[in-house]
Amino acid sequence: MSDSPNPLASIPSTWAEFGAGLRQLRAVSLRALETRQLTGPAGVVLSRSQLQRYEAGTSRPKLAAADHLDELYGAGGWASLAIRSLYGAIWDPWHEAHGVARTHHAHRWPARYDGIVWIALKPLPAYADAQHDLALTWGPWLRAVSLIIPASGIVLMTGKAEDPSGESATLNLDSPVPVFCLRGAGTPPDMGTVIDIRRRWQHQNIAPREDRPRLRELGRGPRQVDQALPRSRGRRRRASR
Repeated sequence: MSDSPNPLASIPSTWAEFGAGLRQLRAVSLRALETRQLTGPAGVVLSRSQLQRYEAGTSRPKLAAADHLDELYGAGGWASLAIRSLYGAIWDPWHEAHGVARTHHAHRWPARYDGIVWIALKPLPAYADAQHDLALTWGPWLRAVSLIIPASGIVLMTGKAEDPSGESATLNLDSPVPVFCLRGAGTPPDMGTVIDIRRRWQHQNIAPREDRPRLRELGRGPRQVDQALPRSRGRRRRASR
């Protein structure tokens, strides 16, 4: 649909904006969406009244329904990412059904998204204020992060360039002890500590040069330096003339 929300352009900052996006995405009636779920294999059914409240912005979907709702509306990752991003301000896995603590988490953003992305982390109560040695793998890129995660949690912030292949690379996060994770995009949630990890990503096949590898050699990946990617795009345009 030409008037559908563009996942490249914006991440909604309110549930009302999210609902407006759903309304733009919907190409059939709410009754048709309900029927589609009853005959589908997912085993999850969101009623017409629930969907109507989501579209009106008067009710928020559960995190567990994010992917189902995205597929139902054909949102291409926009709805799933928007729901998770909006949950950043209210995310509390200690008291709500907001995720499961694991030693391995896999995160993926829409292939066409270009901008700030983040991962919120909260420890299990037994590991609050303990050292966490995290290993991040994002396609061919590697990043190690060692930090103490307080009970209030922390946010890792980095950047993502558009995937020209149309296939989004998965970011794998491994921790020696179970940890809660929530991915999002746009403005990071206010959890007290935001850690910028845009630098010091290392390519598995090419050794880093003075911590600022040339992106035209390494290809696209996590943004290591804010201005590096725009400059590299400019060089490619000039070279093609």
